[in-house]
Amino acid sequence: MSNIVSFVLGVFSSILASYLRDILERMGTLQKTALEGTWGEYVPGSTDRQYSLGRIFWDKRRKIYAFDGTNFSNDGEAFCHWQTLTSYLDRSNGQYFYTFRASVANDPGTYYGFGVVNLATDDRGRLAPVDGHYVSASVDGKGMSHSMVRAAELKYSRRVRGVDAIAFVKALTPKPSRIRRVAPANKAGAR
Repeated sequence: MSNIVSFVLGVFSSILASYLRDILERMGTLQKTALEGTWGEYVPGSTDRQYSLGRIFWDKRRKIYAFDGTNFSNDGEAFCHWQTLTSYLDRSNGQYFYTFRASVANDPGTYYGFGVVNLATDDRGRLAPVDGHYVSASVDGKGMSHSMVRAAELKYSRRVRGVDAIAFVKALTPKPSRIRRVAPANKAGAR
């Protein structure tokens, strides 16, 4: 009987330690970044789909930051919705990497892509998005750079009106004096 009790206590202790480690890790993550929230993007290299609105959030189930959003045609119609499949936050180099699956409005197919969000230290010492780029397999077929601005006044939804999102992103202007790029860590043997 004492072996069974020891086994149960061991399993319970292991689960509790793992849970507490996750909580402490998560608390440390939130204190050092300002990723979560609604973000507007402007894609100057696109001719007819220059605006996007998305949301970065902590996905508890997958234990990743997810960046899901909608890209709009310049007339305000939703063009596509993207959803993060996996991501990685590289704090030392100030970058957030993600792969995504996207569906184009009125098209039953899906396509895949890869994105990078560049981070900089904000006025409170937290890493926050400033700009980025992505490559999508079957839509643009080339790297597309974009700005990123916090859109705290808008709550992201797949049903957000495109004309409202576009007007809001156009009206926002980044404050470069408050943002400092993170210098990549100097690696031994690097040029």
